[in-house]
Amino acid sequence: MGSTSDFEIDTDVSDNDALRDKFPSQWSVLAEKGYQGIQECVRGLTPVKRPRHGHLTMEQERANAKWSSDRVIVENFFGRLKRLWGLVSDKYTWKKDECNMYFQTCVALTNVHVRFKPLRNVDGEGYTHY
Repeated sequence: MGSTSDFEIDTDVSDNDALRDKFPSQWSVLAEKGYQGIQECVRGLTPVKRPRHGHLTMEQERANAKWSSDRVIVENFFGRLKRLWGLVSDKYTWKKDECNMYFQTCVALTNVHVRFKPLRNVDGEGYTHY
């Protein structure tokens, strides 16, 4: 298996949310219910709120469940990042450039860690194309 560039990997990622046409050059941002309206500024995905005295449709319930599952993965990644590298949890007292360098290094190393120890079992196959 040959080397795969980040660009090739990024173009293989499913990119079909509702805001794709409005913000074609942005990645989606998973946001919580409190960020309703974020879609006006960025490609933000939020769960659908239940209308007052109303109910969500089955499709909306499924979309919220998928969103929640994806959001858990993000939280798990940040949890692993903080558990592996204590300096990411500390209050920053360094220069901004140093802080960015250390943080980016920690994120890169955590990505490698996730490749060998996926955040959930079903994600293991997703790393075979790297």
